[in-house]
Amino acid sequence: PVFTFQVTAAGTYTFTLLDQLDHAAGADENDLLISLGGVITATDADGDTVTAAAGGLVITVDDDTPTASLTLLTGTVDEDGVPGGIAGGIGDVAGAAIVASGSVATLVNSGADAPLAYALSLTAIATLTALNLTSGGAALSYVLAGDTVTASANGGPVFTFQVTAAGTYTFTL
Repeated sequence: PVFTFQVTAAGTYTFTLLDQLDHAAGADENDLLISLGGVITATDADGDTVTAAAGGLVITVDDDTPTASLTLLTGTVDEDGVPGGIAGGIGDVAGAAIVASGSVATLVNSGADAPLAYALSLTAIATLTALNLTSGGAALSYVLAGDTVTASANGGPVFTFQVTAAGTYTFTL
């Protein structure tokens, strides 16, 4: 069941929401209005019946919009693993890993309208550019293609960052 709606002979009503309702896409807090007046009838003492006006009772279902959580995710990669890297040294990462991966699901609270679909934001390139990262003295440039952003400098790739619709991420140095 998604909701129940009860009207008593005395005229009291109870609307109980039991599961999420689909809202129109976009607009974030996109409330849904359910007009229930037209499903209510009243009958007088001598048997005359009338149906309430369609807009006479409107239930507003507040949209449960996802929110960002305060979770901090971390991953570690090691420059020792890239061509020309030197294994060992102070603070070395065992195995010289050049890939960090995991799930971004804890970064967002889905609410009732689960499941979520994940993607790189429309501002991904601007956000990365604002970090002012460099490689070999050259500023990184970024290209977004599908679910992956590629950072490049001096004519070659520096790293890729992929976020799938299922919420897995892969950072490759």
